[in-house]
Amino acid sequence: FLCLWGGVGRVQGMSDDFSEPLQLNPCDSFLATPYYLGKLATAAAQCSDSCPTSSFPDNAKACHPCAVGCATCGADGICTDCLVFHASYQGQCVFVFAIGFVIVVAVLVAVFSAGVMRFMCLSLTSPRNAKVLKEALEHRRRTKVRDFSLAGNPVYDFDDTNPRRQNIAGVAYMLYFRYVAFLAAFFVLILLGLTALRYLPIVVDEKKMDVANLAVLGSVYGLCLLATLRWVWTQHVVAKEDVEDDPHMRNFAVVAEGFPKSARSCHEVKAFFETVLGFDVEGVSIAYDFQEEEEFVVDRIDRVIEKADGHLGVYPVELSGLESHVGDNQDGYVLDCLLNSGYAFVVFSREEDREFCLRRFADIGKHASKRVSETYD
Repeated sequence: FLCLWGGVGRVQGMSDDFSEPLQLNPCDSFLATPYYLGKLATAAAQCSDSCPTSSFPDNAKACHPCAVGCATCGADGICTDCLVFHASYQGQCVFVFAIGFVIVVAVLVAVFSAGVMRFMCLSLTSPRNAKVLKEALEHRRRTKVRDFSLAGNPVYDFDDTNPRRQNIAGVAYMLYFRYVAFLAAFFVLILLGLTALRYLPIVVDEKKMDVANLAVLGSVYGLCLLATLRWVWTQHVVAKEDVEDDPHMRNFAVVAEGFPKSARSCHEVKAFFETVLGFDVEGVSIAYDFQEEEEFVVDRIDRVIEKADGHLGVYPVELSGLESHVGDNQDGYVLDCLLNSGYAFVVFSREEDREFCLRRFADIGKHASKRVSETYD
């Protein structure tokens, strides 16, 4: 009996000297999962179809952990393959990339420290050109959005200004902030739906889970669809109100076409419109064809703006970055050679005058086409 017991024990894992028996494999009777994971500290199950990464099986198909850094190893403990960021060295897997991470962190710390020290040094030094600094601060003050509807044009109050409802710098900013608010509301709806799905098994019977899941998903989808449609409609309403209710320069001007290239005088075009309409026109701006002289025209416009800014005291004249150029005689010669592109902008002082101009020329066009048809008849 003892011999039989010893033989069986040796087959199942007894040591040769019978002094220390090996742990038996309780998974040996399973065909699909014969490997025992009990010796692995991180094992979530007892039985498996194979040993996981960083472990090896013994003769009894019990999985044992490999050395640190090994992906696969033999029963003798020698690594045959290493994990990511490890390299094989004398049968062991060494984390050789640690020095690289240390170098990267050290470089980042050095760059950050150098940047902080640079700003600290700059804060202790005096400005090289106090006048340039003064003008830069003035320019920064002028570029802030201001409420021109109030006396003194004050800056919009930070706490009381609602950029989703107040037109502080154009309708585009209103539409953008409304879009941001829509994204926040959409995220809240999705979060509520996920929370409902998470706690649904607690309050609903298991037999009704499929119907409950469909109901929650359908409700979330319907709410998101309604929120999206409402957002699209409100965006359209805001843009439409800006066009119809708020005053714009386009409400006081029309674009006239069909002028000959020789119509280069604004006074002649203005006199023509005043004769046809019977009242004074605010002004006329001719669209010149300057493609061949584009570089020259853009340069002269920049100079005119610089000169006007210096004259109005926006900044000192010596801060101008434009160089001196030739006299105005050559400029006038080039400008006189520019031809009309066939278009002109006519500006009125009232919206009613613009509407009357459109109706007047529409009637003239109807009568002209009628006369042409009568002539052919």
